Amino acid sequence: MSKRRRRSGGSGVPVELLEECCYLAGNVSATLKVSGSLSTLTIIWDAEANVIEISMLGTSSIVIAGIDTSINGTAEPKTFPTFGTLLIDMKGGDDQVALLGVLV
Repeated sequence: MSKRRRRSGGSGVPVELLEECCYLAGNVSATLKVSGSLSTLTIIWDAEANVIEISMLGTSSIVIAGIDTSINGTAEPKTFPTFGTLLIDMKGGDDQVALLGVLV
């Protein structure tokens, strides 16, 4: 994190400017459980309004990205290997999920 200093109001006291942050509407928990040759991707939503996109990345991975929604507590998209079963528990709220290039 880069730090910039400036003088404030002629008081001579340096003020540290911090990076801007944004607050996301909600959080989605995504976990992959593998048991032998079976794999299950489970997505559990909180009670807030969440929007996510699940898209294919090549032939062996998928990406889950939040739109004003964090995934596992961070704003960055999460990548998982392909899976056999998808479970989604939306928990209420005004939620949306888009499957892009994912065969169901």
